[in-house]
Amino acid sequence: MTPDGAISAHQGMLTFWDPIGFFDGRFLAHGAFIDRQKQIRRRFFADISANASDNQTVITEAFTFDDGETEQRIWTLSRLADNKIEAYTEDVAGKATGIINGATLNMRYDFFLNISGRRIKFAFDDMMICQDQNHLLNKARISKFGLYIGELVISFERL
Repeated sequence: MTPDGAISAHQGMLTFWDPIGFFDGRFLAHGAFIDRQKQIRRRFFADISANASDNQTVITEAFTFDDGETEQRIWTLSRLADNKIEAYTEDVAGKATGIINGATLNMRYDFFLNISGRRIKFAFDDMMICQDQNHLLNKARISKFGLYIGELVISFERL
């Protein structure tokens, strides 16, 4: 950082990011859901393993929430033409679609969450920001019927 507080030409930062190549190996993630009143409603950590090959990676996430609940999810990400990404997991309605722009990936999708024993569909606007080869930040804006519900914030670190 320079004396004026600016990050000097984003030194060490990536200018283009390949999510397929990045998600290969083991990661630890920490995150929280923050509601529209800025209250932290739920925290978690996740043990993540990913296996990449050619234009696809399979990501297995094992979550442990602050209330002791556990959950597992398997994502499949595929690289398409024109810097586009397509992703699938059982909890996504259809497929998630996204576009890579520099060191970011923005994906939009409808996602089913289990709340009080019911599967409820929410819209996710998901932004992943690759900091370097070992660190990723993720912020997802969550809405229902166009109304803002809250945000999911996650940090990923390669092990």
